[in-house]
Amino acid sequence: MGARLLDYWFAVIFLIYYGAMRLLLDFFRARDIMGADARYFGLTPGQYAGILMIVGGILLTRFWRRQNRAIK
Repeated sequence: MGARLLDYWFAVIFLIYYGAMRLLLDFFRARDIMGADARYFGLTPGQYAGILMIVGGILLTRFWRRQNRAIK
């Protein structure tokens, strides 16, 4: 069970931290050059993906904890 738990936590940490960094760093991307990323409601598609990754990591954590309580 230990290796499986470790794989799970790597996935959760990746989703949350990569999503947060993507969301944050895309605010610093150039907007005024030719070929700049499109923005929808002020955010880039990468930032929306970052939000989904953060939410996915949180939901995975909640699901795993709920499932772990049911086993005990």
